[in-house]
Amino acid sequence: MAVYSEKIADNDRKIEQLSKNIKRDTEKRKKLMEENARLSYQAICEQYNCTGQDLLASAGGDAPDKRSERCRYC
Repeated sequence: MAVYSEKIADNDRKIEQLSKNIKRDTEKRKKLMEENARLSYQAICEQYNCTGQDLLASAGGDAPDKRSERCRYC
């Protein structure tokens, strides 16, 4: 019976460690995804030579006369 109790306790420790790893890795994944979103946004601004405000204005459907002169694709 003691063998089973030891094995159960060992498995419980492993489960707890895996839970901590999952939480840590999930947080790390979220940070990397946020960084990729920011980098993609910056790459688009650079590619079209415009500011973030220009991109937001074009996505919001503002009239062409309200768009920046710098952003010819927005």
